[in-house]
Amino acid sequence: MLPLKSDDSMQFHAENKSERITYSFPLQREVKAALHFLALRKGPVRAGLDIGFTNSWVSQTFRQTGGYWMTVEMTAQRHARVAGALGEDTVLTAGRNGELPFDDKQFDVVVMSCAMLTANPASIPPLIRECHRILKVGGHLIFTASRQKRNPAAANSVYREEEVFQLLRDGFDVLEFRYSCRFWVQRIRAWEIRHNDPNAPPGFGTRLLYTLAKTLDLFLFFTKGYQMTVFCHRKGWREKRASLIPSAAPVSDAILCDPRRNVKGFPITRFK
Repeated sequence: MLPLKSDDSMQFHAENKSERITYSFPLQREVKAALHFLALRKGPVRAGLDIGFTNSWVSQTFRQTGGYWMTVEMTAQRHARVAGALGEDTVLTAGRNGELPFDDKQFDVVVMSCAMLTANPASIPPLIRECHRILKVGGHLIFTASRQKRNPAAANSVYREEEVFQLLRDGFDVLEFRYSCRFWVQRIRAWEIRHNDPNAPPGFGTRLLYTLAKTLDLFLFFTKGYQMTVFCHRKGWREKRASLIPSAAPVSDAILCDPRRNVKGFPITRFK
């Protein structure tokens, strides 16, 4: 992390204190879960990257865990919101198609915000591939997603645990899930998404509602929340292909099949 001059440091902490007070409770839980997973790593973070938080206090919180950290924002507008506080040298903008502006195997850990998985669904697998590319061997990916329940209240993209495994299966092993935002907090969150500007910090009334909802959710400690943070370990990239076995074929057909000759239901071209 680049050092700050004394005057800049005072201004930085004043700005971050304001952001810390006003950022929403779901984001607080998201950051807390990410810090929990960072503490589970066996070795120190020498190089880390946070993507898409657009909040200088959040990025600075990760920087305080140690190591050299970079920040990537997906648009020039979001870049401008945090670059002044964090330093132009440590904040970059992603490419037009979501490319991350780094060489291969540069980082020990990558932390992605929940907003990154609420964008165009077609852009998410390439972003996961990019995170895999810039992570070192044995590195970790941490990200947060909205969790789908029977009647999800979130207005953005939601995932089930099995869908997370499918999304990551080519290049990551899922190590752990951590849940937050139970029933009442999620109701306030859904209301905030519908009625408030997503780029504006929550007002005093919204923060008061979150405090009340958090208290009510203490009685629901036995349930899983609507927000899940995922801790993943990088492995070698290997695309999992669809099964060659027809869905109605017994397993014995696959075991006894000789791919060197054509067999009914198993043409040799399917094994090339």
